[in-house]
Amino acid sequence: MAKCPNCGQKTKGDFCQWCGYPQSGGSNKMSKCPNCGQKTKGDFCQWCGHPLKRGRPVIALKRKTMKAKEAELGAKKAEEAEIKAEKQAEQEAKEKAKREAEEAKRAEQAE
Repeated sequence: MAKCPNCGQKTKGDFCQWCGYPQSGGSNKMSKCPNCGQKTKGDFCQWCGHPLKRGRPVIALKRKTMKAKEAELGAKKAEEAEIKAEKQAEQEAKEKAKREAEEAKRAEQAE
């Protein structure tokens, strides 16, 4: 008897007698569930039931998702840099005003 890669029950034949999963067609490679993080086999996580996607479509989806995340991160970094530049300009303006006030005070005392 073989162990079903989908449900883990002992079974025989071309399909699992418990869940109906094909015994010769499914992937036996262990993978990490993107939902719960457990290592599992089959098309669905045996721990939480989340569908496990594999193959080229997943790679394309990951690339698309990564590009979107990179664009979002780039926009966020640009926004943070702009805010930082504004704060720095504000701080420099305050320091300049303070220096000018001190110079005016010294000039007034010198008279």
